[in-house]
Amino acid sequence: MNARRAEKGGSETGPSPVDRGRAGSKHHLLVDATGIPLAYTLTSGNRNDVTQLIPLLDRVPAVAGLVGRPRQRADQVVGDRGYDHDKHRRLVRQRGITPVIARRQTEHGSGLVSLIRFSGQPSAWRACRPARKEKRDAPEVQRPYPPEFRREAIRLVRLTGRRYQDVAVELGISGESLRKWIKQEQLDMGAREDGLTTGERDELRRLHTRVRELEAKREILKRAVTFFVRETDPR
Repeated sequence: MNARRAEKGGSETGPSPVDRGRAGSKHHLLVDATGIPLAYTLTSGNRNDVTQLIPLLDRVPAVAGLVGRPRQRADQVVGDRGYDHDKHRRLVRQRGITPVIARRQTEHGSGLVSLIRFSGQPSAWRACRPARKEKRDAPEVQRPYPPEFRREAIRLVRLTGRRYQDVAVELGISGESLRKWIKQEQLDMGAREDGLTTGERDELRRLHTRVRELEAKREILKRAVTFFVRETDPR
């Protein structure tokens, strides 16, 4: 949902909660799982987002693609915690749609507007989906060694003074793995500076995740702007 300041006023304006109470409007946008806009409404800036959930669902046009009658009802509608109202869950279910809405006082999600998913494979969306691969027996992935085991292996090398390769053979693990564990401990203790500490690695991983989330939001906003321009262009 996007709140905009009203320049000329009108019936769909109201005090904006994000612009010091100035008159403004909200664009409420419903998109599919790939970010393609399906429906939108315009309300005053002080309207709660959840009030437009049902109107948006009812405004979704028929989506063609496969042979047969075009689909107009989604299988699921996904929303963040701002849509956590049992009343609206019931109204969504009455339309034959499964609500997937985060509960309040749970971990924050992406904060994006609702996403809608249709069953079937409309031709306009098939290109956005990866090709279905045949199921194969995946090779067994070795689980990571628990931290206690790693610490004990490092302690064994330090106390005995033996080569880490010999200790690794005795423990039945890779010598390269044990070497990396020893190096990581030295980095965390400040004994060497040719790499990242465990805390720095965790922070870098968190930042990478955040960048991916922001890129996904930006892509959805770009598609939404294109959609609004096309809908409001008088030509």
